[in-house]
Amino acid sequence: PCRLAGRKMASRNRCRNYLTQYSNPLEAVPLTGCGLSLGCMGLQSVVNELASFYSLPVLYYVISWPFLALGLLWFTFYIIRGLCIPGHVWSELHNSKSVGAYATLFMSLAISLHTGLKATMFSVLIWSCSVFFLFVIMLIFVYRVAHSRPSQWQPEPFWLPPTVGIAVLGWTGVLLNAHTVIIEFFLWMPVLFCFVLVPVISFRILKDRTVANNSTIFIETAPFPLVMVSWIMVE
Repeated sequence: PCRLAGRKMASRNRCRNYLTQYSNPLEAVPLTGCGLSLGCMGLQSVVNELASFYSLPVLYYVISWPFLALGLLWFTFYIIRGLCIPGHVWSELHNSKSVGAYATLFMSLAISLHTGLKATMFSVLIWSCSVFFLFVIMLIFVYRVAHSRPSQWQPEPFWLPPTVGIAVLGWTGVLLNAHTVIIEFFLWMPVLFCFVLVPVISFRILKDRTVANNSTIFIETAPFPLVMVSWIMVE
């Protein structure tokens, strides 16, 4: 019992020390929830396709809509977090390791259109918001890289979401009958980033394992499937 009580006390102290590093508790919230939002949206999109292919509308209500609601819940939470601590969020957008999380957040918003919504004003507005914020995030990221020293240009897996992630805009733009020029732009731009960055990142990972610690290496597996899906949808 004494040893268990000591562990609990140590855990509380670590938690207290972690929270005291931030002036606002919301600043201590990790950005991993952005990835959860994207995962929920991706899963509900797959279930939608299965329900349509096998003519099983029950899958919409049992699996698809609950995951859609969960993904939107995470999205709403991080939007409220951003409105409460805009200064902290702005500093996170200047960090290559955290800017990718915000890219996945708005990727999830774009993928949410794959729920059978028609090209209504509401769905077009959602897609337009996704276009605006993903493009702004990409410009911020490219600007920060371009204005850094060449010696600091060290691509890592975190570079991929804010650059290749805009491919979802080409995919979802087809669903909303967007203009061909816009769709082609959001297809070929991530293709260019993909073929330039992925080989360099792969070489750096093979040379130095610390470039992609733990599960971050799996980020590198996403660009090519994402670009391929967007290519199929556009073509």
